[in-house]
Amino acid sequence: MRLRYQVFVEEEKNMQMLNESGLEQDPYDVYCDHLIVKDVDHDTVVGTYRLLPGRRAAAHIGFYSETEFDLSEFHDYKDHALELGRSCIHPAYRGGKAIQLLWEGIAGYSEQHHHSHLIGCASVHVPALNELNEIYSMLRKKQVWTDHYGIRPLETHRIAGLNVLESGWNEKEVFRRLPPLMKGYQWLGAQIGGDPAYDSQFDTVDFFIVLEKERVTRKYKQHFLSR
Repeated sequence: MRLRYQVFVEEEKNMQMLNESGLEQDPYDVYCDHLIVKDVDHDTVVGTYRLLPGRRAAAHIGFYSETEFDLSEFHDYKDHALELGRSCIHPAYRGGKAIQLLWEGIAGYSEQHHHSHLIGCASVHVPALNELNEIYSMLRKKQVWTDHYGIRPLETHRIAGLNVLESGWNEKEVFRRLPPLMKGYQWLGAQIGGDPAYDSQFDTVDFFIVLEKERVTRKYKQHFLSR
């Protein structure tokens, strides 16, 4: 929770989430299993993910994603889904092994509990609508989009003015601007479940990510699932 506060509140200058405890937490945390990476030499948590199994979510609080997206048509998959959230890495450890260790942990956890789908929100800070439309257009062009699950933003989180741009943007340049987490999900073989939602708490545009176990890329299986 302290690392999350450092990243999501202090680093991202989220003034509305400032608090005296120095912890970033919400009601979902108590129902999640928390995966951490620790630098044992310095006794410091340097990476974290929270994992919410579908059956546990259904029995208690629901998925965090359901605060932004309508998942009613995803109902048949919920029990065997694992929601990933609050991914963060300490600034000094980005680009290293921390994220790889987290994904090894997620792979082991999902294998042990037989999850068929990994889901969650991938957040992007977008300063202007035209930049969002470039990202939106690029992602649709790359054919990582899926309407199979009927996922859509809640009316309260819809983003007005979304459009597919036919020209005026460079695919490589737009892809370069994506945050590492978004690039990582695509590398793993994940799909984007429909239009994004606006998260006013974090002031981000959130894309709903679906990673079907059967679609996991060969690289991911070689790196993680074979260990």
